Amino acid sequence: MFLNYSFLLIIVLKVLCYDYNGYSLYDFEITKQSDIEVLDMIDNKFYYVDYWFRQDHVGGRVHMFVGPNISKEISIILDRANIPYNVTTKNWFPSSEKKRSRRTKSGEIDLYDFNSYDDIIEHLYKLEDRYKEFIKMKEIGKSYEGRSMYSFTIGYPSDHRKPVIFIENNIHAREWVTLTSLLLFIDDIIQNQQNYYDILKRMDLIIVPSINPDGYEYTRNIARIWRGNRNVTGNQRCGVDLNRNFPYGWKKKDSRCMTHSGESPASEPETKVLIKHIEENLEYIKGYVSVHSFGRLLLIPWGYQNDYYLEKHEELCDITTNMYNEILEKTGTSYTIGTTPGILYDVNGISTDYIASKGIEFAFTIELAPYSKEKHIAFYINKDMIPSSAKEFIVGINSFINQML
Repeated sequence: MFLNYSFLLIIVLKVLCYDYNGYSLYDFEITKQSDIEVLDMIDNKFYYVDYWFRQDHVGGRVHMFVGPNISKEISIILDRANIPYNVTTKNWFPSSEKKRSRRTKSGEIDLYDFNSYDDIIEHLYKLEDRYKEFIKMKEIGKSYEGRSMYSFTIGYPSDHRKPVIFIENNIHAREWVTLTSLLLFIDDIIQNQQNYYDILKRMDLIIVPSINPDGYEYTRNIARIWRGNRNVTGNQRCGVDLNRNFPYGWKKKDSRCMTHSGESPASEPETKVLIKHIEENLEYIKGYVSVHSFGRLLLIPWGYQNDYYLEKHEELCDITTNMYNEILEKTGTSYTIGTTPGILYDVNGISTDYIASKGIEFAFTIELAPYSKEKHIAFYINKDMIPSSAKEFIVGINSFINQML
């Protein structure tokens, strides 16, 4: 009887995990304006199309991930439109079963591995306990499924409120390398406190480690490339894309599963928690960073409208250009700078547009490794790439922070 129950449990666990066997990744270039119209037609025809990378302009590239139920139709559409493409069909993410955090002999989490949300939070609390003189951990609200969300502040005490660099992280569930890069940035501060002393005396770093803890855990246990939160009442296949849910430039979009923007602006508990924490510190926020992957991009507002720029656009371009130069010099990798519509496509209801609308113009998104051309790595970044991605982030964020002093 025990063996029968065990066998049944194994079957249930397998069923609960998403099976990406037979899914196809299409890779092609936009060579003419009519190709963009074909993409729009595909969006209207098929509800579930996952764009791992998309550039809505001539000369851009598209990486389109689709299930076996529609891949033949996609091929026919592209063939009829005379769009040359490469397609890879295989068993994607075969190891997407439950991931367990690895710990060192001392019982600490391995910062060069992908850890559970609970273990990450436990690690950050341990850091607060060890370094009370400049670290403070605070619960700021609850996610859709009731997980606690936290703010992690780094900075030495002062008799007055200091300027703030606000770092928002892991809003898209599948972007695991954002968490590893953030943890290694925090570790760099701790291991090199003297190098950061002047920064932490003059300003505070307020970090929200994960805006989407429910989605992140779902990618670890069930569906590796899940993007949204876990509110599936209006969109059972994808949840709500939290980075389309902010109340500036918001637009209701139901046609695309992966970028479902919610029933109304700031409808999601995670969005509300972040907005509340931003507003509590708004007067002191000097710079804002939204951490994503992938593509190696530095994206500046505005996102919801092309050819529309901030008042301090040129100054922000200079800041991100300095970041680009330092990253290239110290890591050998190059990032692309521009607005989201200029490089990719128009986006509505994103966090950096919201924060810019509040008067914080030194706001940008950093898309970490890998390059957009490394389509077969994408979100499924190998652990071997964790150190290099973290180094790029550390160099880039330090460049930004030092320019904000």
